[in-house]
Amino acid sequence: MFFVLTGLAVLFSDSHMPVPLIIGIIVVILAILWLRSNKPTYHVVIASSSGEVHALTSKNKGYIESIINSINEAIIRYK
Repeated sequence: MFFVLTGLAVLFSDSHMPVPLIIGIIVVILAILWLRSNKPTYHVVIASSSGEVHALTSKNKGYIESIINSINEAIIRYK
């Protein structure tokens, strides 16, 4: 953001060197692309009297949900 503001200040002043503005725009675009590529991490957490354990970790939400549903189904059938 600093480069964008500095670039705008330079652009509207007497100097004709918009390099900070170009660098700022590139940094902002890269930051947006990086934020869009971030995906949450999902965990299967098993809790017992001794504590909690992350038994499985994945970025695929559907996979984790299917594992949790299978564990819940097994618990229901066991009872």
